[in-house]
Parts: sequence; C-alpha cells; structure tokens
Amino acid sequence: MPAIPTGLASRKGDATEAMNEWYRARSIGGVGLILVEPAHVVRGNGERESSRVPGEFSPRLVIDERSDHEALRSLAEAIRLSGAVPGISLELPTELATADAALKDFKEWSTAIGVASSASDRAGFKVIELVFSHDGVVHRSLRRATNRRTDRFGRGEAGRFRLARELARSAVTAKIGRAHV
Repeated sequence: MPAIPTGLASRKGDATEAMNEWYRARSIGGVGLILVEPAHVVRGNGERESSRVPGEFSPRLVIDERSDHEALRSLAEAIRLSGAVPGISLELPTELATADAALKDFKEWSTAIGVASSASDRAGFKVIELVFSHDGVVHRSLRRATNRRTDRFGRGEAGRFRLARELARSAVTAKIGRAHV
C-alpha cells in the first residue's frame, strides 16, 4: 500500500493508537507491504510541534531524536502482527528551500535522514523509502529550472544530484554502517 498521509499523528508528530488502528485495518487481508505516511525528518522552524502545511493532512508524523520511539515501534508492530511488512516513507518538509540554504543546512538534512532511518530500523520497519518527488526540497534541487545554486549543490547535473545522493548514503549508512557504503 502506498504512503498516504492520514493526519492521525499527535500534535507533537508522534505515532498514535488511532494511527496504529488505521494501518492495522489496512494490513489485514493480504496487503503484502504497508508504507506508512511520509514522515518529516525535521520539524518546521526547528519546533517540537508537527508542521502544519496548508492543504496537507496535519498533524504530520515526524521522526527525529525527540520522537516517541516506543510509539513508532508500536506502529511497526501493529502492521507486522496484522500480516503485512511494515515500511515507512521519509521526507524533508516541502517548505524547506534549497535556494536559500546554507551548506550547513544540507549537512543537517543528511544527518536528519540518517537519524530517522536508524530510528525506523530500530522500530521494526523493514522498508525505508526516501521521498524525492512532489515538488519537495529534493525534487527542486534536481531540476535545472529550480536549482540555480553555484556551489557544490548546483552547477550542473552532478551538483543537482548531490543532495539526493547524500541523503540516500546517509539512510543506508545508518542501516548497515559506513564500512559497507
């Protein structure tokens, strides 16, 4: 089942029992893989509260070092015990802007993906999907029309793909370790 925003996370962005029930109901009856809704890996403006993006389901699930990791584990377990493989979709919030980002922001985003990937793995999610579409920050960085940076995260195809590569490398490294990447 594809990742679908539900708006069932707590106001702080944590998994809830209502979310467990929603995914449990969809896991029963033969669905092989459930991808949990796209979870933000950084909070809007660095705040604890889940970001509210106009036109999107809110509150959003957020996975970072301040998340309720036991609630996340409970969500993965609810899906697994209902017969499906638990997977999760991770994304950077769409309101982040690559054009104005400092180089340290790119490093923070990469670290955030690693933290969320590691937390998702420890919680029991067997599949981790990184969202690079839907006019999000990575999608905008890949496009020549929207990425006008002149540093290493711009200037040609290799630069435009650098953010996507670094995020993927961070997620994989969090899972299997730097020696294998």
